[in-house]
Amino acid sequence: MQPLAWAGHIPFGMFCIELLKPDQLVELGTHSGNSFNAFCQSVKRLGYPTRCYAVDTWEGDPQAGCYGPEILEALHNYQVQAGYTEFSTLLKTTFDDAAASFAAGSVDLLHIDGLHTYQAVRHDFETWLPKMSTRGVVLFHDTQVRKGDFGVWQLWQEVSSRYPSLEFTHSHGLGVLAIGSELPEPMRQLLGLDGETRERFKSLLQRLGNEIVHGYEAAALTDEIATRDRQLATRDHDFRIVLQKMEADIHGLDVMARGLQEQVLFLDQELTVTRGQRDHLLSERDQLLSAHHHLLSERDQLLSAHHHLLSERDQILTAHHQLLSECDDLRNECRHLLAGQSELINSTSWRITSPLRRLGSLAAKLRMGGKKPSHTDQDS
Repeated sequence: MQPLAWAGHIPFGMFCIELLKPDQLVELGTHSGNSFNAFCQSVKRLGYPTRCYAVDTWEGDPQAGCYGPEILEALHNYQVQAGYTEFSTLLKTTFDDAAASFAAGSVDLLHIDGLHTYQAVRHDFETWLPKMSTRGVVLFHDTQVRKGDFGVWQLWQEVSSRYPSLEFTHSHGLGVLAIGSELPEPMRQLLGLDGETRERFKSLLQRLGNEIVHGYEAAALTDEIATRDRQLATRDHDFRIVLQKMEADIHGLDVMARGLQEQVLFLDQELTVTRGQRDHLLSERDQLLSAHHHLLSERDQLLSAHHHLLSERDQILTAHHQLLSECDDLRNECRHLLAGQSELINSTSWRITSPLRRLGSLAAKLRMGGKKPSHTDQDS
């Protein structure tokens, strides 16, 4: 189960249960449960009356990352299926709050695998140290990690010099620290191994741990391959369906293409006819434009003649107005003369000289040789 950082220590974790025979086991920081499930598996297989407690908030931290309740749910389901819930308990709380629930000297095996900063792991160790029994052993994970703010290695250097200890350097490192003064003899013998035997033992546990890690990785790869095979089968099925649909679509498109080709040929014929009609219409349009321009030219000439006639009409009207004015003047003069004539005829001198005017008229007739007198003469 991911992550596999602790999986390489599963053989020793199970062996540690067998050597120590703890009455009470506490793990601080469980995450997905690789280490805790290994402890529980060993307890169940050996039939020990060990009580196992996993303490975690199951919310993650800056180093492990944050995650949701699905991790705790998956671990609980696994514990139920494996039959571990008869002796194991998952405590969803902080390490400090959980410490109040355990009596002093009651914990035989403590596994510290929470936040790995120096301050955090030291605080966890010092908080839970009074809870350790006279047979107590503390396990520290990640003693070999020196990146970022990981500081378990610093605390390990401090405490491993004060207590009997053993450190595995594979799988990020696991420190085994014997706190109790009354360790079971098998555990005491393990921690008292000489240099060469100790290294051979550590090498053996490392090989066993690597086999488990490789087994997990192989199983993960097998699952991934199976998942990908299912995905490929699904995709192949979907691809075949899509391919069949595409082939049907292609056939439909071929039919449409043939129909469109026939339409193109028909439209080409119509286009040829239309072009002929267009050329004819363009010719007629050019003729109409020529006639239009000719009519515009004639219109301009007629407008010019019209303007000329209007000018002559204005001149004639002007002359007519002058004649009318002169006629009015002549009428007025005639009226004046007639008025004078009437005054003269009616005057006394005109009547007295009437015989003389008649004699003059007769004399004029005699001079004309008997010619009839004109109306003027008669009037005279």
